[in-house]
Amino acid sequence: MPDSAINAIAVKLYSLIYNDSTLLALATGGVYDKVPQGTALPYVQIGEWTETRFNCFGKKGKDVTVSLHIYSLDTDTTWGIKRCADILARLNTLLDYVSFTVTGFTNTVYCRYEDAQTLMEENGLTRHIIARYRVIVQI
Repeated sequence: MPDSAINAIAVKLYSLIYNDSTLLALATGGVYDKVPQGTALPYVQIGEWTETRFNCFGKKGKDVTVSLHIYSLDTDTTWGIKRCADILARLNTLLDYVSFTVTGFTNTVYCRYEDAQTLMEENGLTRHIIARYRVIVQI
C-alpha cells in the first residue's frame, strides 16, 4: 500500500472535475490546484488535505478529506451566492457518494460530501464556499 493516498486521490479528483463540461460552464475561470495570478472568477481551487489510517476488517486503508474552494464575484448574479451554490451542486453531483478507481488501491469505499462554509472575502465582492469531501480507500 502506498504510504499516502493523497496524490493518487488528487490526480483522480482533478480528472473527474476538470473534465466535466457542465462544471466548466459554471466555473468559467477553470479548476486549479495552484491558481494563476489574475485568473478570472468564478473558479474552483483544490485546497487542503487531511489523511488518517482507515484499517477495517483486516484491510488497510486511508481516510482522506479534501477542501474545494469555490470563488465567484458577488456581481455575477442578482443573488451573489447563487453562482457558488450552483458550482457546489455540480461538484456534489460529480463526487457525493461516488465510487471510483484510485491508483494503488483496490477499493474506494466512497467519496462523500461532508459540509460547506460560505464566506465573503475582505474586498466585499468575492463570494467563497469551502466544501469538504471525504474519500476512503482500501487495499
